[in-house]
Amino acid sequence: MQAVASAKKEFVQVEGILTGILATFGLGVLAYALVRTAADPRSLIAADTWEQFLFPFELTASFLPFATALAWYTRWDSDRTRRRYLATTGP
Repeated sequence: MQAVASAKKEFVQVEGILTGILATFGLGVLAYALVRTAADPRSLIAADTWEQFLFPFELTASFLPFATALAWYTRWDSDRTRRRYLATTGP
């Protein structure tokens, strides 16, 4: 909704309200995290917390070689198909 509101001049007031709501929500989440950290700082440095934090990075790092290999194979297959087509059509 905010994207539509920012695209049209008639929705300037709506954009301001939505920005305020999103900012309030974000600050609330940040305050909640800071209070939880201040209440129990040991939970932040626990091994389980770091495993949960690093898991998305591990997934990304393990997916990149697959994506690269798939891109190479797609390019190779496209070139092979093009060469086969050009070999059959000839000048």
